[in-house]
Amino acid sequence: MIAYLVRRILAVIPVMGIVVVIVFVLIRVSPGDPAAIIAGDYATPEAVQKIRVAMGLDKPIYTQFWIYLNDLAHGRLGTSLHSGLPVIRLIGQRAEVTAVLAFLTLLFSVLMAVPLGILAGWKRGTWIDQSAMVFAVVGFSMPTFWLGFLLIKVFSINLHWLPVQGYRSPTEGLWPFIAHLILPVFGLAVGYMALLARITRATVIDVLNSDYIRTAYAKGATHRTVLFIHALKNAAVPVVTTVGVGLALLLSGAVITESVFALPGLGRLTVDAVLQRDYTIIQGVTLIFSFVYVVINLLIDLSYTFFDPRIRY
Repeated sequence: MIAYLVRRILAVIPVMGIVVVIVFVLIRVSPGDPAAIIAGDYATPEAVQKIRVAMGLDKPIYTQFWIYLNDLAHGRLGTSLHSGLPVIRLIGQRAEVTAVLAFLTLLFSVLMAVPLGILAGWKRGTWIDQSAMVFAVVGFSMPTFWLGFLLIKVFSINLHWLPVQGYRSPTEGLWPFIAHLILPVFGLAVGYMALLARITRATVIDVLNSDYIRTAYAKGATHRTVLFIHALKNAAVPVVTTVGVGLALLLSGAVITESVFALPGLGRLTVDAVLQRDYTIIQGVTLIFSFVYVVINLLIDLSYTFFDPRIRY
């Protein structure tokens, strides 16, 4: 187990290295000049060139890459080309919003989708199963931005139940904090819940058709005993895997959700950086998202032995 953990941790290094190279190259070969954006529409070519020199964009791309690697080695993510502030500070200012949004969405999705998928698999072919699958198909088909605007239209503009946008820290009161997150969490969770419910249902059905389940019934075990004692633990591994894989869907959806609901998180920071062609912010946020994704999937891999003792590393 310890040897496997060491190997997986060491494997993070080349993965993150590949991410650094791909992001660095793709951003710089994409069209657009951040110096021209900062200088403005009426700037002269000489003024734009001065900004490019000050930002180091006139250097060869391999020189820029070496400077970037040197900054990473010293724990620096660079300086924002637009605001002049350290990227690590900008990320620190926005990280709370994205972390809270992602955690509450993940918690809500798991608590709702997993029981729904289990119930649909247990009651396969009934109206409960059909209703759950209709929700899964519709939920996974709805675009996140469209659902967000629909929720704002119904619950904020028409009914005046919840605020339209913005974020409140828990220190400003529990209800303002919850009220500003209900719609974003639900809008982001619907697609994730649909995916998780379908995978859970399929896994439960597959496990319930196994030989050892029929043996348990032959020995006189009740439906509840078979489901909760024999089936669920063996069905947990694919479900937990889906939770980890779906995290990428969650992080990408957070970018859209934060833009729709004007949440000052990392997703909104990324959108603003893309519009301003701020290379350093895009690189920094992408590295943070990639690292979080890799770490969470590592933890999920290590959790397999808890759900299935037959798995050994």
